[in-house]
Amino acid sequence: LKETYNQDVHEEYKLFLASINNPMYESSLKSVVSVLNLKDDDFSTLGSGFIYDQDENFQYVITNYHVIRDEVNHRIISSNGQVKKAEVLGYDQIFDIAVLKIGITDESIKCKFPNEDYRLIKNPKVGENVYAIGNPGSLENFGTITSGIVSGVDVDAYSKSSTFENADFAIQIDTALNHGNS
Repeated sequence: LKETYNQDVHEEYKLFLASINNPMYESSLKSVVSVLNLKDDDFSTLGSGFIYDQDENFQYVITNYHVIRDEVNHRIISSNGQVKKAEVLGYDQIFDIAVLKIGITDESIKCKFPNEDYRLIKNPKVGENVYAIGNPGSLENFGTITSGIVSGVDVDAYSKSSTFENADFAIQIDTALNHGNS
């Protein structure tokens, strides 16, 4: 796998993405990454994630556990195509979340959302906007965005399901998520 992945996207699609006038999208796109898993040095699975924190030497990526669960050889592809080997720092199977560590990437920055007080995480309100930015289906679709709203908070139907049986709290959203938005 090359150190830089050439993200060739059709010129019309590039123009469309450049025309999006959404402050959340514009300020978050450089924190979005692709999570590529290799099996025997071949492409195996693909997902998305975002850089949520960084220090002098490393950036920390949040993705879904199901994206990395079956593989041990992970690569992160930054928004500018730089490829970095990733180390799994931790995960939670029930909440389907994983944290990865990578070396600093050029131009990628930690996510500015949620806002500094994390209001959207602690106290989401029904009707608030939610977004998913990722690469559904393939690396060529990097940077697509879907939107929706918070449909419900403290949803018992989800927290009592077998998947989330140990969850005390669940948030229902209606945002369209496609394979690769994980």
